[in-house]
Amino acid sequence: MLTTFPEVFDAVEFSGMYSALTKHFNRRATAFAKSAQLPVVGNSDTHFLWQLGHTFSLIDAPADPVAVVEAIRSGRVQLRTEPLRWRDVIRFIGESGASRAMLRDGFRYLHRIVQRNGRQGASTLSHPAEV
Repeated sequence: MLTTFPEVFDAVEFSGMYSALTKHFNRRATAFAKSAQLPVVGNSDTHFLWQLGHTFSLIDAPADPVAVVEAIRSGRVQLRTEPLRWRDVIRFIGESGASRAMLRDGFRYLHRIVQRNGRQGASTLSHPAEV
C-alpha cells in the first residue's frame, strides 16, 4: 500500500523494536521515506514503561492535534532513536507472556535478521537517526 499510494501517507514509521544486531530493521522504511520525500516518525511500540525514551519524535508544534499533524506533514519532525540493548530485548520477550512457540518463532526471526545483516556488511548508517 505504501509504495503503491505514497501520496496518501503523511510520514513513514521508524520502529523502535530493534537492537544493535538488527539495526537494518528499518532500512527499507527510511529508504522509502527518502525517495518519497516523506518525513520519518519514531514509534517506540511501548508495551512497558521501561521502553519509553528509546525511539521517539520531536515535533515542532504546539500541543494541538491539528498543529502536530501539520508539522509532521511539513517535515518539522526529528527522529530520535537508539537501539534496544539485548537485555531489554530478552526482558521484553520474557515480560510479554509469549508462549514457547512464539518465543521459538521470535528467536528464529531474530536469528535470520542477524544472519542477513552479517551478509550486508558495513553499508549501514553510523546511527539510524541519520535519516
